[in-house]
Amino acid sequence: MKRNIFLGIVLCAMAVVLHAQSASAAPEAPTYARIPIPAKILQAKTVFISNALYAEKDEMLSYQSFYRRLEATNRYVLVDDPAKADLVMEMRYALPHETETGETEIRLAIYDRPTHYLLWSINLSIKMANRRITHLKNVDQAAADLVQKLTSLGKQEYTAPKP
Repeated sequence: MKRNIFLGIVLCAMAVVLHAQSASAAPEAPTYARIPIPAKILQAKTVFISNALYAEKDEMLSYQSFYRRLEATNRYVLVDDPAKADLVMEMRYALPHETETGETEIRLAIYDRPTHYLLWSINLSIKMANRRITHLKNVDQAAADLVQKLTSLGKQEYTAPKP
């Protein structure tokens, strides 16, 4: 009987030690290789940017900022006729009541012009602001972030989110 109790205590102690060692050596989140980006996005040369924004000044500023920043990257030739484009990029706003986060978002949908299939989309929140000048800076920053995300497609690796 004493032997069974002793064995039980030893086994419990070993289990505690093994559990502590495995918990302290928790595996890191896996890094995934580049995700497949539609080839049409990577191979496209010409782009038409569709303005599906509301007709208010702030939204027009984000469109203009996005247009100028994308043009400055020299990644795509921006055309004024969708028939001349490989891709059509549609910019739009999502108001707080239209989003899951409750924040205003700027959305970019990328379509294959010949087939009209949606190839990719990028959604970014615009930081809220109390002052108009700050709001305008945030809109401009969102447009800059949108261009950065667009031009980095296919270049980055992704780490799995922590549970």
